[in-house]
Amino acid sequence: IRKAIELEPKNPACYHSLAVVLRHQKKPQEAVAASRKAIELNANVANFHIDLGSVLCDDLKQYDEAADCFRKAIELGAGPSAQEGLESALSQLEYEESGLPEA
Repeated sequence: IRKAIELEPKNPACYHSLAVVLRHQKKPQEAVAASRKAIELNANVANFHIDLGSVLCDDLKQYDEAADCFRKAIELGAGPSAQEGLESALSQLEYEESGLPEA
């Protein structure tokens, strides 16, 4: 994938693919950076926002920012996965703000 990025540095799909691989390799910070680059190159792809939101929510516990990503995906016409992600992020944020200990 990195070779594809070298050949096509303006292709957001290459960065998105890299982000997916990095997440599977348990490198969430790097996945976030690659996702943000994909979005920088094309902010109109809902799946880019969904995948970024998923890493932020599930891996990094950054619920506020994750919710923003899911909202943007919904704005772009994403399907139910964006709504589910938003609900999950908001639920986690509410739980975190409640101050209750984790189960």
